[in-house]
Amino acid sequence: MKKINTNSAIKSVLSVAFAANLLAACGTSTGAGSASLAGSENPPLNRGEYRRISQIASDTSSTLSNLAVRIPPDLLKQARCIAVIRTVQAGFIFGGTGGDGMATCRLPEGTWSAPSYLSLGGASVGLQIGGGVVETVLLFMNDHGVQTLSNAEFTLGAGIGAMVGPLSGGRGTAVTRDADIFTYSQGVGLQARLVIDGTVISHDSNRNRKVYSNLGIQTSRDIMATQGALAPNIASPFVDAVSRIAP
Repeated sequence: MKKINTNSAIKSVLSVAFAANLLAACGTSTGAGSASLAGSENPPLNRGEYRRISQIASDTSSTLSNLAVRIPPDLLKQARCIAVIRTVQAGFIFGGTGGDGMATCRLPEGTWSAPSYLSLGGASVGLQIGGGVVETVLLFMNDHGVQTLSNAEFTLGAGIGAMVGPLSGGRGTAVTRDADIFTYSQGVGLQARLVIDGTVISHDSNRNRKVYSNLGIQTSRDIMATQGALAPNIASPFVDAVSRIAP
């Protein structure tokens, strides 16, 4: 019978244990939503909820990346908060509006906060033959702009001081950079001009409550005062995109 080397066996067990602890300390995970290096554990969500909420983070991150090339870098650096929305429009002349998005604010130390989920609604009247999707980045530049975003609900074009932002390289229709909110939009599938005026933007309290249940925070103000690194992994792609594009 072969004699077992006790010392070797003990060393092997200790090596395996050390490797396991090292992986845990580095945050290695095989669960869904582990692609981001930042983020906390995902909340309990059913498959449909997880898929939908993940898609919002993916869509808003993609929209921000696509539109960022049109935004002057200094405006991105000066922005106090950034929101990305996807407005779905349908109808002929009289149109209904819906959609969703995410918003984050720059914290005092310069990092970006955990994102609040947004929902869109409203009715619009104008030249908008056919339906489609309008993707918009909103830059909130000053205290008044931040206050607007902190409201539970606000309407684009309702005296909130928003204007189309100047384009990178000095192009664009804006004649001043003194605005509360700058907007940058692109459309998909529309046969006529893009219409975002009249869009009602609300913080999605139901979705926020589900996503941040593990952290014990629910209100949009508390969420946007929380470090982005603490956001659940499911929301991290958006924080990562904003941090990369507007450092």
